[in-house]
Amino acid sequence: MPNGVIRVYPSGTTAMLPLSPANNYTPTVLFCGGSAIADPDWGDYAGFAIDTWTVTASRDCQRLTPEPSDGSQPHYEQADDMIEPRTMGQFIILPTGKILLLNGGQKGTAGYALSTKNTAEPNMPFGRSFATDPVLTPVIYDPKAPKGSRNVRYATQTR
Repeated sequence: MPNGVIRVYPSGTTAMLPLSPANNYTPTVLFCGGSAIADPDWGDYAGFAIDTWTVTASRDCQRLTPEPSDGSQPHYEQADDMIEPRTMGQFIILPTGKILLLNGGQKGTAGYALSTKNTAEPNMPFGRSFATDPVLTPVIYDPKAPKGSRNVRYATQTR
């Protein structure tokens, strides 16, 4: 993935954009967020070499059209960055073709364990979780909007 962002297990958020006559039914996949943890810090099967919850998640979004209709080679295209960093978010495709982004954390990565190589469970911020700083603000992504204005933040209500 571009920019060294890890988008698996399920740290990044992924959705296929809606197929329509306007896009000639061309499948395009949107990848957003994930973990920007450096390769050596992932550690080994015994655990992370760092405390993952200290690493800010990525704001990066990329689009990929695996079978371009013009016959060109597939390539990642930089999309609008998310409004805030996010790992473990979820996309929900709405009937309008817009995409709702919910949940996630602003730091860390998906997964859980009894410890990292530095910190045991009683001192981990959220129990056994490798992520912290919940993201509570929903965002609407509009794939039809001009580049630079595809993400719209919606305020949450508190009582």
